[in-house]
Amino acid sequence: YTRQLVFKNKILIMTRNMTASAIFSIAGELIQNGAFDNGTAFWTLGQYGGGAATAAVNTNGCQISITSGGSDISHVQLIQAGLTLEANKSYVISFDVSATAARSIDIAVGEASGAFTKYLQQTAAITATKQNLKFEFLPTASTTNARVEFNIGKSTTGITLDNISLTAGSTSLVWNTTLGALTQK
Repeated sequence: YTRQLVFKNKILIMTRNMTASAIFSIAGELIQNGAFDNGTAFWTLGQYGGGAATAAVNTNGCQISITSGGSDISHVQLIQAGLTLEANKSYVISFDVSATAARSIDIAVGEASGAFTKYLQQTAAITATKQNLKFEFLPTASTTNARVEFNIGKSTTGITLDNISLTAGSTSLVWNTTLGALTQK
């Protein structure tokens, strides 16, 4: 038999012969298993509106093969939910991404339920060459149930994601009402 114990966001897995293994995250890192060292643990592959895909982890990261993209880019999503964000605190999401051919994807961070308010929504053009993308954003409200989502539907072009990270930003952004834009504090 296998027992899984959770203590302060750390997972300890005990098997019948008392072999123990643990999954730990880097201090300050909000994403769990962003390098896919533990397969697709903590990630959900959402398939909606006719979207169909599979996810497999290899040495390059999480490879998502899409057999039907559905009619909207949100019909296939890779999601991690249950994240805590503070209002008016800057965050940075970064990740490595490539595709089997040129295409675009949408990256969003926002509420995982209710109004599904988005604090970041960004479209990125990607190619077969792996690239590291980074976006900084400022949530307008605090939440204990935020999610990161990679919207990859409306296409059958597969993608590979790796090294996904969400941390507090190095700068403190504020909304400048005079300029009508985000500025450094």
